[in-house]
Amino acid sequence: MLAVYDSRPAVCVVMMMLITGCMFGVNLMLISRLPGHFAGRGNVSTVSGILNAATYVGSALSTYVFGAVAESAGWKTVVVLWGTAALGGTLLLLSGIWKWGCFGSAENTANDFQE
Repeated sequence: MLAVYDSRPAVCVVMMMLITGCMFGVNLMLISRLPGHFAGRGNVSTVSGILNAATYVGSALSTYVFGAVAESAGWKTVVVLWGTAALGGTLLLLSGIWKWGCFGSAENTANDFQE
């Protein structure tokens, strides 16, 4: 986005739409799949509620933070912050990838669909 920021605003808008769609997809997968893994503990609603609350709180805070950054440092800085946040999130998720093996095991997945 930084490469075409000044010269092609329509391309930036399309890229932002694609990024937003990807974020929505990841959020939907987390909200719909992750809580089911806690069915054996009876925490499905709690986990789902916490994830939803975190999503909305993060959205609300980012609106004000990125708006303040845009006013003080410009939109290019905001785009760099978005990239930095995405990279940080990716590294955070990759650091815990070994733990996700227990969520994907056949034993846990089969228990998710039993009542």
